[in-house]
Amino acid sequence: MLKKTAIPVAATILSKSVIGEYHPLYMGVYEGAVGHESVRTYVESSDCLILLGAPLTDVDLGQYKAHIDQERAIYVTSEQLTIGYHSCLDVRLQDFLDGLLEMPLAAKTLNFPHQPTIQPFHLIKGQKIRVKRLFERLKWILTDNTVVITDVGDALFGGLDLVVHCKTEFLAPAYYLSLGFAVPACIGAQLANPQLRPLVLVGDGAFQMSGMEVSTIVRLKMNPIIMVLNNRGYGTERPLQDGPLMIFSCGSTVKFLRFWVKA
Repeated sequence: MLKKTAIPVAATILSKSVIGEYHPLYMGVYEGAVGHESVRTYVESSDCLILLGAPLTDVDLGQYKAHIDQERAIYVTSEQLTIGYHSCLDVRLQDFLDGLLEMPLAAKTLNFPHQPTIQPFHLIKGQKIRVKRLFERLKWILTDNTVVITDVGDALFGGLDLVVHCKTEFLAPAYYLSLGFAVPACIGAQLANPQLRPLVLVGDGAFQMSGMEVSTIVRLKMNPIIMVLNNRGYGTERPLQDGPLMIFSCGSTVKFLRFWVKA
């Protein structure tokens, strides 16, 4: 479809890596005002925005900081098609795509943001390990055989800037009530494809819920890399529990555990 139409494409959080992130028409992840400004501006200024099966949830839309003009949008799900303010039931996603490809499209060649190149990483003696610095380093350990699996919270939002080498090799639930997903998910991912080595990003709260599955990993002789981001509590729940006046920073020093489970 991209080859025929030459339409630039952005991913939502739930669809990251569905399109190869090194594809020349791939812009990056759109997450409203939370994401990269260049991607947000291009998507929100589009005169015809096609949303293919994208759930319009608060997580995908950057806590509802997205500004999508429904009048200029075509929204297709598995149940219906909505063009502007008009809805058509029983129009399948595949039927829409087939019809779109049959049309004589002539997409204009416009400047659009590309996935940024990975900057070289240099060690700086005495510099503290902080969230931003950690993820800059993680970009350099990804290979064609790495599948990135993140839990919800800071692990997920930090992982969105990692450039995954191959398609469908970024896994995350991106929904509430799914805390503890990442560690057991890496077992399923490596069982499904033993050629992949999972990089697991999980918070200390989520790790407490399912970290015992490391024993299963050892028993099955798997070799994931598990990184625990320790902010000493359930960071996502703190503002809900303690009230809106509490302030916490994602830039605080990160402590992490690193497990190398050798086969």
